[in-house]
Amino acid sequence: MNQISTINLTKRAVSQKKRIERGLAEAMRKLGLKRSQVCLSFVTDEDITRLNKRYRKMNKPTDVLSFEQNATVGKMKLLGDIIISTDTSSRQAKAAGKPHFHELLLLSVHGLLHLIGYDHATKKEEIRMFGLQNELIEHILEKI
Repeated sequence: MNQISTINLTKRAVSQKKRIERGLAEAMRKLGLKRSQVCLSFVTDEDITRLNKRYRKMNKPTDVLSFEQNATVGKMKLLGDIIISTDTSSRQAKAAGKPHFHELLLLSVHGLLHLIGYDHATKKEEIRMFGLQNELIEHILEKI
């Protein structure tokens, strides 16, 4: 059984939070993850800017950050934290003409893929990661 802990550190409700959790759980299942835990946090641009500056030396907001934990407690594997700016994700959803829920789901899956070792630093890695990300999103939207 996989676990997702969700924390909302914004002053606004996160639209369809339970559905995002179900989608992320489905992605974990589809990726073959078992007994794995992820912490999903929703934050403001101000919060994510502080984290981005501290850990990536970039003094600006970003949409998602992932922090690998890769630890085991008992039989549970702690994958790490996925932190999403609801401010940035809302702007991105509006610019793409899609529901905010879809953007939050996409960023959650993107963060999960980083936690399990995927990256997009090179064109080859980008093609591989984004291809899998798109497959997972299509699968999730059919399932939930």
